[in-house]
Amino acid sequence: MTEENVEVLKIEVPLAWRRVLLVNGQPFPWHRRPTPYARDRELIEYPQVYKWILRAGDTEITYIGEASEFNRRLAQYRNPNSDSTEQRVRQAMDECEQCGGTVELWFLEITTGSFQLNGKVIDRHSIGDKSVRLILENLAILEEKRKKATLLNVVEDNAYDAKIAAIVDDLVRKHGRDAALDMIRELAGGPGLGTTDGLPTMGTRETT
Repeated sequence: MTEENVEVLKIEVPLAWRRVLLVNGQPFPWHRRPTPYARDRELIEYPQVYKWILRAGDTEITYIGEASEFNRRLAQYRNPNSDSTEQRVRQAMDECEQCGGTVELWFLEITTGSFQLNGKVIDRHSIGDKSVRLILENLAILEEKRKKATLLNVVEDNAYDAKIAAIVDDLVRKHGRDAALDMIRELAGGPGLGTTDGLPTMGTRETT
């Protein structure tokens, strides 16, 4: 059987998300401060695969993560270390709220019962296993990418990066480093490549 005729096995793992609200059903700024009541603090304990959704106007940005003890991870968002993922996400949260937006916390729920993936049992009881959380986290990231969502996660497409690197190497070999950089700048549409901090920005969007 040729490679073109190989049947592709399609597997869809349904991912259900539940927004984390207070026991009374009200929203709460989990990323800013602890709740005063123990019954509400219990909602954010235990291992979790989680999602932050930042909404401002017609802009929506998502970050997906996993943690063995989510309440401790949440403390890192409230008081992040410099140059950490939590600091980068918290900066985006602050920018979102400064634009009049909202920050929502969601937890992944497994609603399909148990299933096995390459021998690994995945269900609501196995989320304490870091390897299970990583599988679910990456499935959730892939799902967001498929929906063309804007992600704060640093997700690299290695195949795409390899192609770009090969093109740049070829330009340098044929034309020299300086000429290759000039060509890249021209393709980028300006006199310089510019720099960003890697964060999607909230607020206005470019229109074409």
